Amino acid sequence: MERTPLPDGFLAVDVDRRDASRWWIYLHGFGSNRSGSKATAFRTAAETEGVSFVTYDARGHGESSGMIETVTLSKMIEDLSAAIDALVPPSASLVLIGSSLGGVTAAWYAAANPKRVKANVLIAPAFRFVDRFLAEIGPEAAADWKSSGAYTVGKTWMWIPLKYGIVEDAAGYDESDLAKRYRTDTLVIHGKQDGNVPWQVSTEFGERCPHRPLDVVLIDDGDHRFEGRGAELTDRAREFLARVAH
Repeated sequence: MERTPLPDGFLAVDVDRRDASRWWIYLHGFGSNRSGSKATAFRTAAETEGVSFVTYDARGHGESSGMIETVTLSKMIEDLSAAIDALVPPSASLVLIGSSLGGVTAAWYAAANPKRVKANVLIAPAFRFVDRFLAEIGPEAAADWKSSGAYTVGKTWMWIPLKYGIVEDAAGYDESDLAKRYRTDTLVIHGKQDGNVPWQVSTEFGERCPHRPLDVVLIDDGDHRFEGRGAELTDRAREFLARVAH
């Protein structure tokens, strides 16, 4: 493990240095970490491809500093920017591989830095995640969240008193604008059995975005986590990247 410094802490980072001219960075989703099964699968694929590989714990996750309760999309993008600036040579070909909220992070970073990112692979990207969550809990709970400052979210293994700042921060990210100015060759993979992020958000993004190639692949029996299907994901990603990232 290495540490990438932040103004208010650090990121816990795993780095496999191989070809200095080709880099992949894997970004996990909310509540996950850099040791997840998809991160491990892409780390193995990067070794096979001979490319340098980075994966890190976002702030408030895993071994990085910070609190998960205060996560925002802006902080996720800042974390990615810090990792890239510290580790990836400016002239290198860079591929971002993001899962769920990590996928949204990769998309926004690439839109702001189109010359820096060669290609993206987005796995079940959590587009419109705040809007969908507010609709799910309803206006009364949303008002209580705003007044109290925190709302407990999660599942049996993870309960988080999430701060309202994530809602205020998301207001600064217009996804219709993202689609219009997005200029990165991209593969989107989404499972049609995803119970966390509806697959339609990926097809809608593909329809709104004028840039091509932007391939959206729907997996009929795929869920949000794609547990045990890392080889399938990496095979599809490697096939796409062989076309666009060399």
